[in-house]
Amino acid sequence: MPTLLECSTSTDGLNEDLNLAPSTVREHCHSGKIFKVLWELKKRGYAEKTIEGYFKRLKMLSKHIDLDNSEAVKAFIAN
Repeated sequence: MPTLLECSTSTDGLNEDLNLAPSTVREHCHSGKIFKVLWELKKRGYAEKTIEGYFKRLKMLSKHIDLDNSEAVKAFIAN
């Protein structure tokens, strides 16, 4: 599974590559780390539905905890 990477602000043309609506790309870009994970999944050939599932789950997690803190992620999922 890909790890969360450093934030990126460059998204030129990525919405066409991911085949997602512009509003969805803006949401992804809001959190550069999540977007990088999704981009890596796309490059590895994951299905669009799989990528959407990852996005929804990561977005929900990011609202409640810091995704850079692996112990907090584990604790949140366990509870």
